[in-house]
Amino acid sequence: MSDVTDGSLSDTEFQTFLALLRRFVEHDLDQFELWRFETMYGSVHVNMSRAPLPGVAPDSYRRMPPPPQARATDS
Repeated sequence: MSDVTDGSLSDTEFQTFLALLRRFVEHDLDQFELWRFETMYGSVHVNMSRAPLPGVAPDSYRRMPPPPQARATDS
């Protein structure tokens, strides 16, 4: 695997990221997680919770695609 600082994620890496994040939020996320990453452009704050942020409509969030096995069984 390449170094984590060598640019944007490939399509395959992004799909792996989504799969791992989906697994995390399904099995490990309790009420919320607050993360901060330091980047060359400044801090990035990540808020994961089981409810939308106050004042933000639920339909404002980008819906992520279901896992591939779920898509195959939906039809």
